[in-house]
Amino acid sequence: MMQKAFVFVVCGAAEHLNMLKESYAWLAARTNLPIYVVTDSKRNEWHIQYENLIDVPVDPSFNHHQAAIWLKTSLHKILPTDYLFAYLDSDVLSWSNKVDDIFNHYVSPVTFAPDHCKLNQFSSYAVNCGCLATLSSVREMIQKEIIKQDILSLSSDVEIQQKRKVLFDLLAQNKRSFIGKLFFYTRYFLSRTHFQVGPFYFNKKLKIWNDESGTAIMYHVNMSKIAEKLNLRWNVLKQELQLTDGRPVFKDSCTHLPQLIEKKFSITIDNVNWQHWNGGVFVFHTGNNRFMQTWHELTMQIFDDPEWKTRDQGTLVATVWKLGLQNHPTLEREWNLIIDYYTPGIELTGDGIFIMQGKKFRPHFIHVYHHFGDTSWSLWNKIASFKPQHYL
Repeated sequence: MMQKAFVFVVCGAAEHLNMLKESYAWLAARTNLPIYVVTDSKRNEWHIQYENLIDVPVDPSFNHHQAAIWLKTSLHKILPTDYLFAYLDSDVLSWSNKVDDIFNHYVSPVTFAPDHCKLNQFSSYAVNCGCLATLSSVREMIQKEIIKQDILSLSSDVEIQQKRKVLFDLLAQNKRSFIGKLFFYTRYFLSRTHFQVGPFYFNKKLKIWNDESGTAIMYHVNMSKIAEKLNLRWNVLKQELQLTDGRPVFKDSCTHLPQLIEKKFSITIDNVNWQHWNGGVFVFHTGNNRFMQTWHELTMQIFDDPEWKTRDQGTLVATVWKLGLQNHPTLEREWNLIIDYYTPGIELTGDGIFIMQGKKFRPHFIHVYHHFGDTSWSLWNKIASFKPQHYL
């Protein structure tokens, strides 16, 4: 029977070292298994010391980000042989006391968790195709028009900004499904002068959202007029702005990653809507691991390619399809619940349950993808209140 352990990889900036300090402590409080840390100590802004620290000098021509990826995709050769390891990104927090059970879900040669988006939505984050820049430009123009209609979006009043965020989250929760949208708009049209959502109400005559005390916190924005002015489309049924080709403005989507995978590696991906894997949590065996070695080799080939961004997840896609593992079992979302700062409407209840898009999750690991440690983010502060009792 293989021995089991967890592993983190970190090197370089203090930001990442601090995240590791936090994540390591949460995990150490919830497992008795060994925890390894792999680093290149010469790159670190300050000295780190852990019980099972492996210091590996990486090619000095690599920047810190490339070095971390080199270490991560080389773990099968760096770590002790004939182990079963669970890799965790440094922004992954252990949320339950059943974290060791992740090893029970291992299916050779590797077991990853799915990402929170599909391949076409991830595409422009892996390659330098220009799609993000195009959408960013359009979004900036939209934001300027929104400001013209809703001057309170620029308010310096912290309380107003906090209440606006709460309102945005409530609106997202009310419209997270077709039935939810139907009920929401039916209620809106049946209301006479005021429309209530939680503690907020919309004055239909003045087109202003107010808090419970009657203070204005947000003006109504007419997206249809913005679409007309900027030569965009306003899809009434989906309630979204679209480019003239029908692509949603606020959803990243393109097919350039599979195109470049075929161009560079001669690997064909015939499903641009494939549920790709997330590299933040996965289980693998050390030693002779063909999957890990292929991932490493393909990743090294993109470091100096200007068409590719320095990431390991695009080459992870290529590796999966090269080895015919696109239908390979993945971990349930509870093993890598991605908490994205930019996803509205995420709730955390007092008993540790997350509510996302109407579904309840009691996770074992949470992946705080943006704004890890940001105390100005109310959800992070709630998360931090769940630190393990024996927090180190």
